[in-house]
Formats: sequence, structure tokens, C-alpha cells
Amino acid sequence: MSSLTPPPSETTAPAATADSDTSKYESYTGRYEIATNVLFMITGDARGLSVGFEEGDKSALTPISKGTFFYARRNAELKFA
Repeated sequence: MSSLTPPPSETTAPAATADSDTSKYESYTGRYEIATNVLFMITGDARGLSVGFEEGDKSALTPISKGTFFYARRNAELKFA
């Protein structure tokens, strides 16, 4: 995706269906390559997890089930094993 392409509108996150295990948040943080040379970062703090592409598109992740988060800015679910 070009940095000139505007991001899609934010989508409302689905309601959480299970308690998220905050003790695992640290293991989810890091840099991920989702396609060749397409990287994003997941970071964590006291409020929860955030995700963003390197060009600065950063949004909070909403836990929707155990190990699954909703990324409203991109209308995507992120699943961690």
C-alpha cells in the first residue's frame, strides 16, 4: 500500500466474547512481516496493545477472544497462537 493511499475508515470493533489474557501481551509485541517488505509493529503498554505500520498508522487493538484482536483501522482480525 502506498503511503499516498489514505487508510480506510475506522470500523467499529466487535464486542469482546472472552476475557483476554493480559499476561501474554508481552509475547505478542514485536515486528511482523505480513507480506514481502510490508512490516508492522505491535507494541504494548498499561492500556493494552497497539499496532501500526512503519509510516505511522497506529491504532489500539481490541481483544475479541482469547488470542484474537480486532484492528479497526484496517477492519482486520489478528490471531496469535
